[in-house]
Parts: sequence; C-alpha cells; structure tokens
Amino acid sequence: MLSYKWFMFKQKSAIIYFTTLHLPELFRNTPESELQKNRNLKVKNMENKNNNFLEEYYTNVKDIIPHEKFNLMDEFIQHGDITCLEHCLYVSYVSFKISRFLGFNHKETARAGLLHDFFLYDWHGEKPYEGLHGFYHAAIALENAKKYFPLNKIEEDIIGKHMWPLNLALPKYKESLVVILSDRYCTLMEVLRLAKLPKKLRKIIF
Repeated sequence: MLSYKWFMFKQKSAIIYFTTLHLPELFRNTPESELQKNRNLKVKNMENKNNNFLEEYYTNVKDIIPHEKFNLMDEFIQHGDITCLEHCLYVSYVSFKISRFLGFNHKETARAGLLHDFFLYDWHGEKPYEGLHGFYHAAIALENAKKYFPLNKIEEDIIGKHMWPLNLALPKYKESLVVILSDRYCTLMEVLRLAKLPKKLRKIIF
C-alpha cells in the first residue's frame, strides 16, 4: 500500500513538473519562430550582461594589464603549460566574480589577484633565495608590486598572505580569504587540466 501511494505521488509530481515547465508554451499557441526569437533574445541579453561584467573587471585593472613588468610574467611557467600571467589573470577574475557576488571589495581582489604571483622568476629552476618557493614568493611578489603599482592595505594583505598557512601571518581581510581560495581552486583546475583561463579573458592580453 505504501509503495502504491509512493508511486502515485511520484507520478503526480512528474506531471506537475512537466506542466509547470511546458504548459505555457503548449497552450498559448505561440509560433515556433516566435519562441526561437524569444530564446535568442534571452541568449543575447545574457551575452550583453557578461560583456558588461568583463568591461567592469577591465576598468579595475586597466593600469596593470599593459604594464611592461606585468607582462614579463608570461615568460615564466606556473603550472604545466600555464604561465604565471595566465594563472594570475584566472585567479584575479574568479576572485572578482566571487567578491562582487558577495558584496566585498571586488576592485581590490581583482587587482591583488593579478599581482599575487608577481615574483618574476622561474621557480622550477634557479631561485634568488634558498628554500621552498611556497614559503617565500608571496613576500617577493608584494615587494615587486609595491615597486611598480600603488597598493592599498587590503591589496597588500592579499598579495603578502595569499600562501597562508605557509605564510604564518593571518589574513586580516575577507578579500584575502577570497583570493586564497580562488588561488587554490584555479591551481587545482590547472594542474588536473580540468579548466584554464577562459577565452574571453585571453582577449584582454593576447
């Protein structure tokens, strides 16, 4: 008895779901061409929204992107065949999207995300220090970033502490945690070859 009632419940749920999803189109007698036109309009609106989002992102980093020193990062490999520049752009954009969604300071996460690995050397080979790359490069990236770009306290905290907990000092700002998590996510995607810098972002640089 219980099985029969459960079956009937599932059947009614499926019918309700189908009618809710498709009934308006089935009974409003709209021509297929009109339906396709509406779908195309929705897609176009989504594309416009994405383009506006990308333009807003670029507005926040446009002084960094063309800088000669920043573009030197494209000469150094970060993960696999991904360069430091590509990795930083990926982390920056992901951090920007998350911060904007959460209502955090998305300008700071975008800018500091671009510069978080601004160490300017091949960490797979000879390094300007002794020891493991993970423990030292954040401080070097921060030193370089301060030399070439104006930074506020949030941006400095993000760059200097993005390797926490390898860097023992605790992050002071929620934006720092966003970049830390975005960096780990992007690194994992790149190392496992599951994802990399989106094509729309490549157009900014290349």
